[in-house]
Amino acid sequence: MPENASCTLNRTVVDGNIKVKTGAMLHAVEVSVGGNIQAENAAAVTVNNYAQVGGSIQIKQGDSATVEQVKVNGDIQLESNRGALLVEANRVGGNIQVFQNIGLATIFDNIIDGNLQCNENSPAPIGGGMWLPVTKINASDSPVNRTHRQRQPRDRVGLNVGESSGHNKLQT
Repeated sequence: MPENASCTLNRTVVDGNIKVKTGAMLHAVEVSVGGNIQAENAAAVTVNNYAQVGGSIQIKQGDSATVEQVKVNGDIQLESNRGALLVEANRVGGNIQVFQNIGLATIFDNIIDGNLQCNENSPAPIGGGMWLPVTKINASDSPVNRTHRQRQPRDRVGLNVGESSGHNKLQT
């Protein structure tokens, strides 16, 4: 997409990548993308309503972003964004990474095969209802308060609102 453009894709199939440039706005509804969705300095990015992404969704240094009800084979990465961020009801084959954002990030009801990583966000992300494989919680980036009980293959994880030592906390 060219700079400062606006694009709405409804039930569209893209074999390769979607690149959203400076100041542009993307609204992708029920799309199928074979590669990645990449946005840098975008005004707004929305991917929702049962979209499928074969690669990753990477949104960096932009304003607002919504990723909702999307199947992502790779990662969802939100880094250094300024506006409100919503990551809800997704099925993610890789990681959800939320780093150095200054807009409120809400992360809710996702199924994540990889790690949920939140670091240096202000305010700290809010949300809950994530399902993560127990062996893949990244405690070094997102401290996890664990109990010593037997766990199922996936445990439900919620986010604490507080932020400590530059890391966002996770709570099981």
